Amino acid sequence: MHFSKNKEIQKTAKSLVRDCGWTARRGGNHICVYQPGTGIMLTIPSSPSCPRACMNWHAQLRRMIRAVNGVMPQMRGFA
Repeated sequence: MHFSKNKEIQKTAKSLVRDCGWTARRGGNHICVYQPGTGIMLTIPSSPSCPRACMNWHAQLRRMIRAVNGVMPQMRGFA
């Protein structure tokens, strides 16, 4: 399945579905991947136009995984 025109997003999304057991569904204009057991959804941009789109998508994925695993991200400026 083709997820995105961005090579890095395509590679990561393919790995999530193939190796980690995530489920991919097409909904409207975007493909969504669902984490197994939680049902949490992450939308994959099919044709990202922003140069930072790849970094933003990977950051969103990291934040989602941390939230599910119960690891709170560190907030700068707070002890």
